[in-house]
Amino acid sequence: MNEEQLNEMGSRRGFIAALDQSGGSTPKALALYGIPETAYGNEGQMFDLMHEARARLIESPSFTGDKILAAILFEQTMDRTINGEDTVAFLWKQKHIVPFVKVDQGLADVQYGVQLMKPMTKLDSLLERAVEKGVFGTKMRSFIQEPNDGGIKAIVDQQFDTAEVIAQHDLMPIIEPEVSIKCPDKGTADHLLVIGRGRLLADTPLSELIARNSDERVEVRAADPGRMAADLRTVGAQVTMEPDGTLSVLGLGSKQIGELAAERGHVLRQLRDVTVSLEEAYFRLTGESVEYRAPVPVAA
Repeated sequence: MNEEQLNEMGSRRGFIAALDQSGGSTPKALALYGIPETAYGNEGQMFDLMHEARARLIESPSFTGDKILAAILFEQTMDRTINGEDTVAFLWKQKHIVPFVKVDQGLADVQYGVQLMKPMTKLDSLLERAVEKGVFGTKMRSFIQEPNDGGIKAIVDQQFDTAEVIAQHDLMPIIEPEVSIKCPDKGTADHLLVIGRGRLLADTPLSELIARNSDERVEVRAADPGRMAADLRTVGAQVTMEPDGTLSVLGLGSKQIGELAAERGHVLRQLRDVTVSLEEAYFRLTGESVEYRAPVPVAA
């Protein structure tokens, strides 16, 4: 495993770009970009067009490691090149984006309220190629339509059994059992158990987990951020100013901030209550239970 990539994944923030669309939905994706099915004569030509689209995206000056932490590739994208360089190498060397590859072969039919992954008939050979090309990790997706105990257990068993095989190849598996947004019992489906080092840390609905681990923070954009920050501090608020002038405020609610701004003649361009993401709430909750933490890179 690439230690630099491991440190990046463990210490840096950013998006994970999903570029792993496979054959089943590719015709529809191409059609949305104005390329009808009549523009290609077979599957090979279809994938050539899709790779050209992905290559344009990856080559874009905006597609860099400054904001994008990692990218998940379709198998055929991994096996192709961009500007004469292997896609995986191009992502890491030219863009400083950590490469992953999708390894599942699609979803099976619905049974017991869930869709397991189809049998992975070429997993070992795919993993071997991924290692040779310098891929860091993998992604595999299952789908939960209903909170059925037996179905969910089958998904968990399949995901973790496959993850063990992937880890034996020295690759990092992303385990993705997705819950349908149309699930008829969202309350049960969104109920979380969080365990750290064998200890139960939370047994709660998703919304409550986020609320418990959120600061009551307000984001403010004002015409004169310096004066606004000074006025907020005079009434006891904790204020942090970002480089773009955005104020992050603790200790006052949005209603109080709006009233203060009106009293003192401020022009506000944005006043927004900020709720932490699920990821942030999870990290706050489990911070003391982490067994491995990647070191933060020291600037040269």
